Amino acid sequence: MTTSNSEFDSRTQYSATSGGNHYWDFLFLCTQTQGTLANDYVHNTPGSSPGVGGNFVVHAVKNYWSNNTGYSYKVVNYCNVLLEGDYFEHTATPNKHDAETVGAMMAPSSSPQSTCKSTLRCPSLRPMQCSSLSGVGPRRASP
Repeated sequence: MTTSNSEFDSRTQYSATSGGNHYWDFLFLCTQTQGTLANDYVHNTPGSSPGVGGNFVVHAVKNYWSNNTGYSYKVVNYCNVLLEGDYFEHTATPNKHDAETVGAMMAPSSSPQSTCKSTLRCPSLRPMQCSSLSGVGPRRASP
């Protein structure tokens, strides 16, 4: 499944509790599925944009998150997300990290390039850029 070149604008006049924004802009809740987010613009969200669950693997490439008051990713149910060349600006928490979010998120930097290259068999990965790295980084799925 691919979502590309799309704008996810969470602003709405019908928000009951999220300050004029939809809480869930989009969710990936699938079983044994792979997906790609490429060149998307996600903005003005309070959380779960996206929510990823149900044994789903996501490759997120060159996406731009802006003005998100809560967290962007919520990765649960042993899902995996690889961020490549994504940018988070004015985003409180790019990745929710608590006992409920047991999926794995990887944002490559220059140091693990050789590991990524050998595992994914691709020549190079672009590092994620973020105005605030709070809560972002590799996580291991719970057994």
